[in-house]
Amino acid sequence: MKYSSSHTLYCLKEEMRDKMRKWREENSRNSEQIVEVGEELINEYASKLGDDIWIIYEQVMIAALDYGRDDLALFCLQELRRQFPGSHRVKRLTGMRFEAMERYDDAIQLYD
Repeated sequence: MKYSSSHTLYCLKEEMRDKMRKWREENSRNSEQIVEVGEELINEYASKLGDDIWIIYEQVMIAALDYGRDDLALFCLQELRRQFPGSHRVKRLTGMRFEAMERYDDAIQLYD
């Protein structure tokens, strides 16, 4: 049986999404893998992920901070801010980024 390339891409997207979900559910701290899979998922399939994209942005952002990829963390944070302006959860993520950048006073101000 031959599969079309769109079917193959669909299967790859679903496999990657399932990996991300499994890692979230297991609270895995495998930041390098999350960044690798998550960045590809975001770059290649963001528009096809529906509402799952928002939890993926959050998961990738936290892993990117842990892995030292501030560029990716900032990108994810900006997307979350755009979608959820004024969100307490996004505010907490902003504080986490400040902490990762050793801007502790900014983080404390944000948390207060």
